[in-house]
Amino acid sequence: MRKTVLYAALAGQLACLSSCSDTILRAFGGSSVELEVVLNMSGASSAATKAVATRVGGDNQTYDSLDYYTAYQYYIGTGDVYVLLFEKSDGDPYDASEDVLYAVPSVTIDGSNGDSQRTVRGSLSKADIDKSLKVDVCVNLAQNGCFGLSGSTQVRNKLLEYVGKKREEVYSAIGTFSYPEAESETNPYGLWSLDADNGGRYLPMWGATSTPLYLDQDAEDTYTASCDLYRSVAKMGVTVDAECETFELREVYLYYINEQGKFVSSKTPSTTETIQYTEPDVPDGVSQRDIEHPLVYKFESATSSFIDQLYVTEADNQNASEPVVMVVGGIYKGGNYEGEGLGTTGTQLNYYRIDMLDNSGEYTDANGVFNIIRNHSYIFNILNANNPGTSDPDPERAADGLEVEVLDYTDVPLNGINS
Repeated sequence: MRKTVLYAALAGQLACLSSCSDTILRAFGGSSVELEVVLNMSGASSAATKAVATRVGGDNQTYDSLDYYTAYQYYIGTGDVYVLLFEKSDGDPYDASEDVLYAVPSVTIDGSNGDSQRTVRGSLSKADIDKSLKVDVCVNLAQNGCFGLSGSTQVRNKLLEYVGKKREEVYSAIGTFSYPEAESETNPYGLWSLDADNGGRYLPMWGATSTPLYLDQDAEDTYTASCDLYRSVAKMGVTVDAECETFELREVYLYYINEQGKFVSSKTPSTTETIQYTEPDVPDGVSQRDIEHPLVYKFESATSSFIDQLYVTEADNQNASEPVVMVVGGIYKGGNYEGEGLGTTGTQLNYYRIDMLDNSGEYTDANGVFNIIRNHSYIFNILNANNPGTSDPDPERAADGLEVEVLDYTDVPLNGINS
């Protein structure tokens, strides 16, 4: 199974992702070192991927990438960006077990949300600096309740308490974020909205420089490195193939999502941009939404594309007691069909189950199950409805009967899934 990747690329490489590049530490021989991190927000650039459908919402804009973007996807809350400087241990730059938090400089960020580039600036004392430092960037911690706090100043002050602590302890303390609760008055299905001005919240992100920077106390140099940001959630979408004449999409249900996710993964990302993380990092003892509280999206009229809205925490489907499962509802238009327990044709909403399965064998276990991994996008393209489905969206009763493909990141045909 090949997954569309939401890669935090250097500017212009992939669609709708953000990255840190040109991390700069300037030492001028004075008492401080200036820190500058440039965030490149590549919002509308295109990748060489298969074009699918038009964006939901009726704006009639067709995108050339599978990762349809919304501007909110790379927004940053006011002051909600943090630079963590770790004193780097020797050895493998990805082996951070012995890294110690050296400083959490106070920073400012210029520009506005929606700009293609944002610059984070700060400074730290040059005293006693003869160090190899690694630069980490965390974004939208306060937006997502880090430390149980809601303000960026409070989060930054809390981070300062961990100066001198090892990296593992720092990120263990940063811990987890929670998915919105279901059955609230304003959000009955507990959906994740990115509209932070109206009760939603922006996505948590994290990145680290791949190689350390050495600061020489006596030097007057500029220090640069690159830093890729990874979103702490995955994104899902459903499209109806342009050649599918047997199904109209009206509803999407997602069952058994994890209610918590980690801000920072303890897994090591691949340096290959189309792979990144290859396994999920799920919090110990994580709870799942029960069957009575799925994510539910309903559309006033038939749509061929539901994308850019469904963000979920990571899931270890290959080991979970209840793997994540999707149910789609819509109108079956395949003509007369007789089958025990199945729905009707023409007008009634009928439901079909889509498991996280793929028969191509890549990224799956022996049973064809794939995990949900941060910073990846999973788009299920409906090719055909073989029967009228059932009248119940319960995943235990929803019918098998859709031919679905998990769309490829590159323009390579995939085997269909007979769900």
